[in-house]
Amino acid sequence: MDFAAVERLIRCEPLPRARDIVQSVQRKSPTSGTYLANLLVQRYGRCGDIDQALKIFHSIEAKDSFSWNLMLAAYAQNGRLEESETFFSAMPHKDLVSWTTMLSAYSSDGKLDDARWIFDQMPHRSIASWNAMLTAYAASGHLEGVKLFFDSMQKTNMVSWITLLNAYTKLGSFDEARDIFNSMPDRSLAAWNSILTAAAHKGEFADAEEIFLRLLPCRDIRSWNSMLGAVAKSQSIARTQDFFHSSMPEMNIMSWTTMLAALANNGDFGKASAFLNSMPVSNIVSWNSLLCASTKAGDYVGSSRIFDAMPEHHLPSCNAVLEAYSQLGYPHRVRLLFDSMPERDMATWTIVLTAYSQLRHLALVEDVFNNMPFHDLFSWTAMLSAYSLNGNLSKCEKLFLSMKNVDFVCVNAMVTAYARNGHLEECKSLFDKTSSSNLVLRNSMLSAFCKAGYINDAKTLFDSMPERDLVSWNSILDVYCENGDLEETKFLFDLMPEKSIVSFNIMLAAYSQGQQVDLARTFFETMPEWDLVSWSTMLAMNTHNGRFSETIKCFGSMALEAVEADLVSFTSVLLGCNHAGDLKTGLLIFLSMGFDYGIENPTKQQYGCVIDLVARAGYLEVAESLILSMPFVAEVSDWMCLISACCNHNQGFEVGRRAYNKAAALNTKASGSFVLMSNIFSLQ
Repeated sequence: MDFAAVERLIRCEPLPRARDIVQSVQRKSPTSGTYLANLLVQRYGRCGDIDQALKIFHSIEAKDSFSWNLMLAAYAQNGRLEESETFFSAMPHKDLVSWTTMLSAYSSDGKLDDARWIFDQMPHRSIASWNAMLTAYAASGHLEGVKLFFDSMQKTNMVSWITLLNAYTKLGSFDEARDIFNSMPDRSLAAWNSILTAAAHKGEFADAEEIFLRLLPCRDIRSWNSMLGAVAKSQSIARTQDFFHSSMPEMNIMSWTTMLAALANNGDFGKASAFLNSMPVSNIVSWNSLLCASTKAGDYVGSSRIFDAMPEHHLPSCNAVLEAYSQLGYPHRVRLLFDSMPERDMATWTIVLTAYSQLRHLALVEDVFNNMPFHDLFSWTAMLSAYSLNGNLSKCEKLFLSMKNVDFVCVNAMVTAYARNGHLEECKSLFDKTSSSNLVLRNSMLSAFCKAGYINDAKTLFDSMPERDLVSWNSILDVYCENGDLEETKFLFDLMPEKSIVSFNIMLAAYSQGQQVDLARTFFETMPEWDLVSWSTMLAMNTHNGRFSETIKCFGSMALEAVEADLVSFTSVLLGCNHAGDLKTGLLIFLSMGFDYGIENPTKQQYGCVIDLVARAGYLEVAESLILSMPFVAEVSDWMCLISACCNHNQGFEVGRRAYNKAAALNTKASGSFVLMSNIFSLQ
């Protein structure tokens, strides 16, 4: 054995030089050459250079089991699943390492069924094989499957326990993760770091602080980074910066990236960008943190700009901007980026699937779904939701019944589909058959009862729920509000253990619908915060109750609070101006929609308000021109409105006659127009 050559190769000589070393040794000693060539195959595989790894593999005259397994690992570790399958089939001898490597390849690619098939075919299994299969269940997002498989394992080790713990950290609640941690027969620093990370991710700051300050046997950089993440998630940005700059004894790229993400998630993208430029070292993960935070904050235009400025694009970057394009309603950009991506994962396919689903492009959704390399629970659920959104319940049912693995998320999607399409009996039947109903599923059933107006069923389910969250409370609060029961709505509102802006808006709507204008105004002024819904409710209430000056004043206050009005808000204001006969204000509001708010397409109702205002003010020809030029097909009611205005003006005969002819052409049975026209003739 040429130990000097081995040492030089292990010392990470540059790859071209390493190849020369191997070729030199192979000529002198084929046996030593095989060992060194195997090391070189491994190095090329880890560098992602599969072609060079394969060349070295083919150059080995005396291939041993290590040669075959290392080449298989090179394919598998680089996501080359088809080549892995072909190579695995061609192997002259498969040992435990070969089987486990192939199992891990399927696991990494999210192919749970294939991984399970390989596992079941294995002639022998080691703890590594069992752990690889456990990882496959965890990667698939199938939490029940993870726990069932773990419980079936004849032998476990620290890797098994940490895999189970990490699965509950990502997919379950913190309490469940803590129960797993407390059940561990032994706890390494990695296990402590995992439960600390779980507390950080779930926002359980008190638990994270207790683990970090009092329970950790020792701390490494991962411990510090997890605690930094906990502070960033639950505490102020000032405290996060203080912990980062004053407390941490050392920092790595993960520390800097966590701090960058904290700044970005705080919404200050200017400071986040400056921090990124000041980082002593940054990588694609740092850029992705900024990009993903921008997308999460709903700044999709900003996400697109960050993506364009990035020095390179990796899979997470492309996935984040795909999400941004989807939310911006740019299906063509989604498709262009998707088609140009050199690699895709299940998240990519699911984002595109969901994007087309939200945009109601069902044919494209089916095309994407049918062309996916495989389907996991997320893609199945996205497809169920797509059929549900498009009202295709029969296809939704057929797909649901064809699914091999079903978890509560899939059941929840099907329950929602039944509820959305008015099939409440089927919805309730499926809910009753589900043995493991959790809070999310109960909330969906509660929402179904509420939307159908089944107030007694909703209250019975609500009262029987072992746990409730804000969604539960807001659902039952809303159904009583919609039912006009102000007293019960107020009673439930006062009972709520916590309230969100949604809760306050429902209570405000209850006062408004109950004609309690003064109480509504007092309640509005005492609300901890206002959003667009709050302002829109006040605008609609003032208009509905004839308080038109209050409507205009409220609209002005809304602008001062920098709340951007939407179509609903403008409709309330225009209706108020119309009822008050305030032509000047109405026209200014209508014109500001385009000039100041960028609303290029007013609704038919908004055009109707302006036409009525202009016509009643005596500008009959202007009103006629508006009817003819608006981007909607004029209806009988539009012309009747103009004819009615002509009755009140002596100069309206010609305009009224033309309006009458238009109305009669649309509906010869419009008797009202004959009456109004006779009134016009009487003025002549």
